[in-house]
Amino acid sequence: MTLNPLLWLHLRLGSNRRNIVVVPAAFAVLVIGFASFSYYMVEPADYGAVASVWLAILSAAQAAFLLVVGPSAIRRAVLTDFQTGMIESHRLSPMSSFKIIAGYLTGPPTQAAILYATSLVLGTYFVGQYARSLNLAGMLSVPVGGWYFLQVSLLFVAFMVAALVLLGALATAGKTSFIAVAVVIGIFGGWAAVSFVPGLALLTGILSGGVLLEFIQSGRFTGDPAVIVLALIVQFALGATFIRAACRKIRAPEKSLFGIPLSLVLLVIWGFTLVGGFACVPQNQWLFSEFRDLGFAQLICSTVAFLAVGLFVLVAAASEGFYLDRAAVLGAARSPRRQRVLTLVPVLLGVLTLLAMSLMCNWMMPDQKAAVLGAFRRPAIVVAMLAALVLSCWLDYCLVYAAVARGKRILFVLIASVAVLKILPLAADALIESIVWEAAHQRWGGQGYLTGLSPIGTLILCRSGGTPMWLGLFVQALLAGIATGLARRARRGLAAGTTDACNSGTAEAGKEVNGHVVGRR
Repeated sequence: MTLNPLLWLHLRLGSNRRNIVVVPAAFAVLVIGFASFSYYMVEPADYGAVASVWLAILSAAQAAFLLVVGPSAIRRAVLTDFQTGMIESHRLSPMSSFKIIAGYLTGPPTQAAILYATSLVLGTYFVGQYARSLNLAGMLSVPVGGWYFLQVSLLFVAFMVAALVLLGALATAGKTSFIAVAVVIGIFGGWAAVSFVPGLALLTGILSGGVLLEFIQSGRFTGDPAVIVLALIVQFALGATFIRAACRKIRAPEKSLFGIPLSLVLLVIWGFTLVGGFACVPQNQWLFSEFRDLGFAQLICSTVAFLAVGLFVLVAAASEGFYLDRAAVLGAARSPRRQRVLTLVPVLLGVLTLLAMSLMCNWMMPDQKAAVLGAFRRPAIVVAMLAALVLSCWLDYCLVYAAVARGKRILFVLIASVAVLKILPLAADALIESIVWEAAHQRWGGQGYLTGLSPIGTLILCRSGGTPMWLGLFVQALLAGIATGLARRARRGLAAGTTDACNSGTAEAGKEVNGHVVGRR
């Protein structure tokens, strides 16, 4: 019991020994009872169909145990520790940060893990029955092996989800349920998200799961088996990154979720996932055949997804820049070299985004990328796209710095920036075009000018170029200049000791702002 005290603590708090035994036993009895009744009601020739139905039921139950019940237990454990103050005891304990995180990941979801193991045993029986119904007695290892490969894929997804939920719980004191958010997104737009961002099919295991299910049913791979390995690598890498961030957060709540190096690692893994999604499309047409005409839309949406994760890099850089400036105000030696490096982060992010975009374009299907590659062959268009990306990153960097310096919520500032400066111009342009078409049955003469005001619009207009793109780029430069002025004003206020964050840093160290504390480090 001394291996990990947190494991045993949360195991005892989350459930007693009776529940650990009774709940899985009751689940097994229910499945066996209803399955026996199902077999009794059909002819022996239909046993395979019954086994197939029960495999689907057990697969849904396994997903619920590992992706909903287990992570929810982790979040509740973190919430309880914050409410009772036990989190401070954990931080002051001699246990390493990794040991604390491992305790959270293994203790609270024990009940869900035992239920999953029970369903795994039951599923092995049903998959054997299904194999015999297909006259695959001599190939029994094929469907059974495919079933266990599918379990490995599910476990890797569960590891990534549990690590993400734990990190989010530590950042929000357990108040935010990422599982509920994911369920809502999945219900109202999950498939649309996968169709427009192919990398999500790789990240969530849809591709690898589909390949393995086909392997179980037919005894052969009809899709690309390499996608299974690629998905496992991506999911493990992201899960490990989330765990590293949680280890950083558990002992230093004043820090942002990801430091600059760790956020860059996260961004590279995410970029690899997005590019891998495009690479998997030609070999897995069973999933993407309905979206052959969405090539350019997939490219733009995946680029936007890359930029969204890149915001973690900008937040880390802007926060560190603020802390360095405040330390200098409080008497510490300035580090001009470090400051220059931080100001280059938005430029680096813009270059990485354009590189990711070009790699995704390179892996598009041949009939999709011809028109897009034409834009990349024009130097002026490439310069315009790079300028739009760098200006967008620089604007967000300056806004985050000003928000941190003034003690404002970073999340609110970023959401407002994205909604007003990046999405609203596109929506307004599309709305006006729709209204003009419905009213006069003709195209709006000013179409594209509002779209060009957004950096996303610049990427959309890159295939055609023209005045809307260049005029919009000029407006984006003006907005970036305004954001630069706000950041400089905040820095001058910090030097004068008049900003809210500077005053709170000496008076109330520990004021939390969007997952990190604006206070004395």
